Amino acid sequence: VNNNTTTNTDADVWYCTGAEVGNNVALGAPTQMINLSGTNKSINISYYDATSAFASWIHDPDGFDSTLNNQVVYMDWTQNTQTSGAWGPIDTLIANNGSESFDEVSMDFNGKYGAISWTETEYDPNGNFVKSIYADAWNSQTQNWAQASFDSSSYYYFAQPKVSVNRNGYVTLTYQQLQLFDDTLNPDVGQLNLYLNDSKNSPTNWIPNNGNALLGDSSVYDWDLNTTYGQQDTFYIITQEADTITGNAPINPPNGVRFGNNHLNLVFRALKVTPSVVTDVPEPSTHATFSKGHTFDFKLYPNPITS
Repeated sequence: VNNNTTTNTDADVWYCTGAEVGNNVALGAPTQMINLSGTNKSINISYYDATSAFASWIHDPDGFDSTLNNQVVYMDWTQNTQTSGAWGPIDTLIANNGSESFDEVSMDFNGKYGAISWTETEYDPNGNFVKSIYADAWNSQTQNWAQASFDSSSYYYFAQPKVSVNRNGYVTLTYQQLQLFDDTLNPDVGQLNLYLNDSKNSPTNWIPNNGNALLGDSSVYDWDLNTTYGQQDTFYIITQEADTITGNAPINPPNGVRFGNNHLNLVFRALKVTPSVVTDVPEPSTHATFSKGHTFDFKLYPNPITS
């Protein structure tokens, strides 16, 4: 799924299907999913069973943040054949109360278990604002969301929320916390925070594991963050650290291994994560590999594998 925006008042969302054919992946032709006035951003998609998927994103009907009228919307996908299917009607997932602006959203499903997280800017009548991060775990027993608010601050902002769900219903929320008003002489590189949830047994209980040294390098800024669960409780993180200037990231990152083309400064880390315990999984010394099952939502160009 991709957003194609030409102006701040005209946006549409496109998608294409992919099917595994032998050792290759066959992609269908790009097709318009929906045409909406305004802008779309932060698009997510994941399957919750073999033939059903759920797409969510932030839609702003006029394309201006200042009007405080964007909202999180969704559409359901029903797959008919290996390469074709149909989208259902668009609907509101998270409505806007008229005093907030949604910044980013992340969603993941794994079978009947799912989670969503979003960041937003909230304003009062005097024009003051706070930054907030929220998350919901899907309660598979009641078929409802169990909302939990994690943090609100006038001094920090929260970026790159990423939720990941494994097949047992374990949920991770990883996000970046940075100073809202930064010191230009001594800029804040921020930190990665982690919350853990057992959506199967206790979907409203989120356990913090913030500042864990296993998550990343506290001395560099993370330009991009992607997470996923692999087999069992193995949790993977890929970060783009520092920037794309060769040599600006450590050659031997702590608790990680360089991944892909060196000039992208990508770092791969693996952890064993349950709702209450985070332990290290040793990475390979020179090369990072993945198992089939989940994919990373890369926002990086060029491709880190083939470049």
